[in-house]
Amino acid sequence: MAGIGSMEQMEEALAARWPGRADQIGEVLSLIGKPSQPGTSFFVYGTSGTGKTSIIRDCVQSMGRHHAYFEVGNTSKPRHLFSSVLSQLHRFKRKRDKGYAGVVCDSPTEFMVEVAKACPANQASTAFIILDNVHLLAKGTLLQALLHTASYAGANVQFILVSRHGWVASEFCEGTCSDGLPQVFFPAYSEEQLLSILKVPPPGAVRSHLESQVWGHYVSGVIYSHFSSASNDITDLRGLSRTLWDRYISPLRTEQVNPAQAVDRVVRALMAHFKKQALHTAMAKFEPGLMQSADELLRSSQQGAPAAVDGGGGSSAWGALPRSARLILVAAYLASHNKPSSDRAVFDAASGGSRGG
Repeated sequence: MAGIGSMEQMEEALAARWPGRADQIGEVLSLIGKPSQPGTSFFVYGTSGTGKTSIIRDCVQSMGRHHAYFEVGNTSKPRHLFSSVLSQLHRFKRKRDKGYAGVVCDSPTEFMVEVAKACPANQASTAFIILDNVHLLAKGTLLQALLHTASYAGANVQFILVSRHGWVASEFCEGTCSDGLPQVFFPAYSEEQLLSILKVPPPGAVRSHLESQVWGHYVSGVIYSHFSSASNDITDLRGLSRTLWDRYISPLRTEQVNPAQAVDRVVRALMAHFKKQALHTAMAKFEPGLMQSADELLRSSQQGAPAAVDGGGGSSAWGALPRSARLILVAAYLASHNKPSSDRAVFDAASGGSRGG
């Protein structure tokens, strides 16, 4: 929280958690401001996998700022955005089938009124609304209306806009972003920065000092060397490093590899085991952007495939397909057997179903 330690200590702690992002963290903290200071709206941009969203949320939480987060999707409707943000600002809890308790909001005007109730002008600290993938709101007037919430409704709230694209006047509606709105750029990680981040073991991964020594060799010799050509996204690589770790370290834990050896000999022995048993299968099945389990990455093509797909024993062909291709085929099959009325009832919030989506 912001009251614990100085701003300098907080900045150092955040920089330690997010190697290679000290400059961006400093900029973000100065824009958020201390709880006793008014914050300001700002625009954050950078390609996927640069840590934008995670770092922004960590900074806001570390500063103790009340906030709401919404990830804009291709099919997001304004009602979904309004309901989600207001529920978080009002601290309502989501009901599984009936949307957000106490929130019915269908227009920007109603949204502004509700935001002013949740974040009145006289509240001690500025609240923040984080809109992720905001480039999907570039066309139209909704974003422009939202950014006027503070001035029109008198709410003590500011916006943090997160985008994969830089602010280009031709892409964003004219007048949405004033010339003075600060911008923070998150560049792609360098190889050195990626390795620095990956070499920090996730909580609970390593069980001994020897394993902590092996971890650095593992992420450089296995994860980065063999998978970074497919994806330089830090989220992909971090998730993959944790997913494959238990299989990689298993020979050491079961003493198939002698732990009394020098570290470099342990690493060579573990690498030999992993190459023989798992590496090539994992490389063939790895798909960027999917949070794949160890079973999905490591099982052979002949295992786990549904035998009845083609009715003729062709299960190995199904198993050889990438997971994304299998999901697309299943989705296409299901969509072709749904009545249009069923689709509208499930996916269209305005079709007469529950209004609190």
